[in-house]
Amino acid sequence: MLDSTYATSRVRGDVAAHLGQEDLMWVENSLRIERPLDAVFAWYAGAHAENHPRWDPDVSLERTSDEPTGVGTVFRRRNTRYGEPVEGTMEVVEYEPPRSFGVLITEGGFEMPARAEFAAEGPGATRITILVSVPDSVDADLIRARMTRSAENIRALAEADL
Repeated sequence: MLDSTYATSRVRGDVAAHLGQEDLMWVENSLRIERPLDAVFAWYAGAHAENHPRWDPDVSLERTSDEPTGVGTVFRRRNTRYGEPVEGTMEVVEYEPPRSFGVLITEGGFEMPARAEFAAEGPGATRITILVSVPDSVDADLIRARMTRSAENIRALAEADL
């Protein structure tokens, strides 16, 4: 099951105001993966650099160190928008296995927080809720399409890999 909601920063204004960026649009997806919580967290957060480009082919990530993923890990990030690459970074700012994984994406002059929350739904299923912020100036239809594609890919890949 995939649930999506799209809201302006007025709904999540606490984080936007903290960053001094109240012009953010928040996109939230929730999906159920038929695999155990610990395995899903390790696949999504622990192997983020390897798996994120698989579920979102518009993004490439490169580790800046060989250390395991955790708070302070920084990735070089390239996001292709409208056929043009945008360079930036993604820093892990929250890593609480197996409950939450948060990053701060810096690209195109913006800082954009993103967070994934994980919850067990029975012994063999996990609910992931992903909240991503993007500038209001970005095409909302593009964001909806990319987030829906990513959520569907996350489910299919995780269930196939785990």
